[in-house]
Amino acid sequence: LDDLERFAASGETLQGILEAAQPSVWFVVTRDEAGQPSVASGFVVFSDAAQSFLLTSYAAVRTNTQEPAPGITIRKGGEELRATLARWDPATDLALLTVDRPSLPALTWAAVDPPAQVGDRVFVVSGLGGSGGAISQGFVAGVSAEGLQHDAPVGVAYQGGPLVNSRGEV
Repeated sequence: LDDLERFAASGETLQGILEAAQPSVWFVVTRDEAGQPSVASGFVVFSDAAQSFLLTSYAAVRTNTQEPAPGITIRKGGEELRATLARWDPATDLALLTVDRPSLPALTWAAVDPPAQVGDRVFVVSGLGGSGGAISQGFVAGVSAEGLQHDAPVGVAYQGGPLVNSRGEV
């Protein structure tokens, strides 16, 4: 049964992973070059007594690298926080945001040993959803020095959100 459980995540499993990740995952809102809404998800990677840091998709927030910048807001439920684009890397589609909210809960990073394997179950988490988040599942299809290739569907609301294992680790 252990092998079967690896491949078939139940609704209970999905809900448990979503509930564990949800406090750290936010919905990111800004504008694109045409002034249209540009959205993504982001997740807390570190926080201290002064601020919190979130990773998101560079593609979603790239207009904030130019002046005048449209500004970035992160949302969760009825709460909205103003975010600042601190660093970005277009080559890896990563952007680091900061918010003036201390001690937001950060997600845990997965240990590199043992490394992810082809066939491992993975989950993408979004900051948008009826309950304040959404989750979708897939498998690791390839592992390389550049990262993991997976088949979990990553739509607009999921881009920039975390890819987690069955323990909820990034």
